Amino acid sequence: CSAQPAPAAQSAVFREPQRPGGDPEDPYRGRTPEGGESWAEFYVRAGTRLRRIADEHPNQRIVVVAHGGIIGASFVALGDLPMRMATDIAYETVNTSMTEWRWTGSGWRIVRFNDADHLAAM
Repeated sequence: CSAQPAPAAQSAVFREPQRPGGDPEDPYRGRTPEGGESWAEFYVRAGTRLRRIADEHPNQRIVVVAHGGIIGASFVALGDLPMRMATDIAYETVNTSMTEWRWTGSGWRIVRFNDADHLAAM
């Protein structure tokens, strides 16, 4: 499963990506420039997609390659963590680290977070 851009977006010009939530102390405050999303809006959007991917692929292994913001969103959407704590997690996520969630049949359980052991030999 992969999320593909709509045909109109395929030829769009994209600006440099920006960190969501301009104020990590207040995840409800939007970022600038105008039209940006707050951490809360970002977590709703990303968390909804993470849950949808899991729902569309029951009992399957799913790999999502993403930035720390998505990892933070997973803690809100799957781990029921408050947004302020998830924002701290997003900022602490190590590049190329692995985070693993497992469905127990009644809820999500974190198996590993920020696992960068594969980098130890480098």
